Amino acid sequence: MDAMPPDDLPLVESTKLHRLCEVLGGEEGQTFTRDLVARFEQSIEGRLAAAQRATDASDWQGLEAVAHALKGAAATLGAVALQEHAAGLEHLPEPAQAPERLLRLRRVAADTFTAFEIELARLG
Repeated sequence: MDAMPPDDLPLVESTKLHRLCEVLGGEEGQTFTRDLVARFEQSIEGRLAAAQRATDASDWQGLEAVAHALKGAAATLGAVALQEHAAGLEHLPEPAQAPERLLRLRRVAADTFTAFEIELARLG
């Protein structure tokens, strides 16, 4: 994955959130989904910090591992753009691109958190 992911990727695949909510149904399903998204957001903050430390230390294997974990977490909740940007960081073609890609990943994460809030509000 040499090229930066496109800007027009969806932030959140809303059908995944709705399916998660339907697993338990009703208020219990909504609470479960909200808690899952909150834990996801907290974990992403920690993973972004770990990615920054790895980048600062030129620890490319560490960065790859963090990006891989972030990619998987994003895929689980349907955070499409975040998943693709994490994949780009995981398969970094040139270490010199790490700071720019990490900055872009942080922006996508912030936008994704906003998109999750909007989708969660739609759940009721």
